[in-house]
Amino acid sequence: LDLDGKIGDQLDLRFTLDLPELSSLYPGLQGRLAGQGELGGTITAPTLAARLQGGELALAEHRLEQLALTLDWPLDPQAPARVDLSASGLRLPAAQTLEQVSLTLDGSPAHHRLDLALTGPAGQLDLAAAGGWQAPAWRGEILDLALQSTEVPLGRWQSGAPASLQLSPAAAQLQALCLQQAEAELCASAAWQADGPPAQAVTAALQWRNLDPDPWLQHYLPGASLSGRLSGELALQQLAPLRVDAEFEPVAGRLVLPQNTSPEPLAIDYRLERLRLQPLTPAAPD
Repeated sequence: LDLDGKIGDQLDLRFTLDLPELSSLYPGLQGRLAGQGELGGTITAPTLAARLQGGELALAEHRLEQLALTLDWPLDPQAPARVDLSASGLRLPAAQTLEQVSLTLDGSPAHHRLDLALTGPAGQLDLAAAGGWQAPAWRGEILDLALQSTEVPLGRWQSGAPASLQLSPAAAQLQALCLQQAEAELCASAAWQADGPPAQAVTAALQWRNLDPDPWLQHYLPGASLSGRLSGELALQQLAPLRVDAEFEPVAGRLVLPQNTSPEPLAIDYRLERLRLQPLTPAAPD
């Protein structure tokens, strides 16, 4: 670690970091880290700018092949800051490897924006959110969300409009986050409340419109096919005892299944007028 500059009423301090063997700093830590930065501003309002690069980083079962971090951070908690992080080869215990991770955080605690992109063997996630801390909660919106799976033929799903999000130690709420793909749509909302009965602490709802189940069926049961678009909704009312209500709208189509005993598949025409599922209420004890 090399330092150059001065510390007084005005800060003007530059540093250079070169650590080819992190194991010398902490037992079990592996890899290399290098970078440079500047500490400026004043004693009462300092600023930090840093650029760091790392490689072959590891601690216990955590692994990271490459890391690049750019930080422009005024140490005044109300001033705007910016963080740019790029990483590759992230491996976590009991989780899939993430091939690429990109994160940008820009703004102040009261008004900021987050952009996150994750790429791995299972697919890709792109998220953009904005909001701010207004004690005692963070309030903002999920501006954009895109999901694409490579393991299951889901295709690409994209949010159609911002969704309100609130987070605090006592409660959380997500309102109407909708993902769209052509004519199909999935919408979700959820809420958590620390106060009140634990059985009713979490509520959630899921709606689906014009979903095509055929790619799913062909993935898990090759040779099968299912026509007809599915629409319906599901609501989680309480946790204990578990209460989930589900309703399916009318649909008609054909289910085709392969047969081991015949070269001809089994074809079944079906029609569902309407289906509603509700849990039975346990009878009161005598």
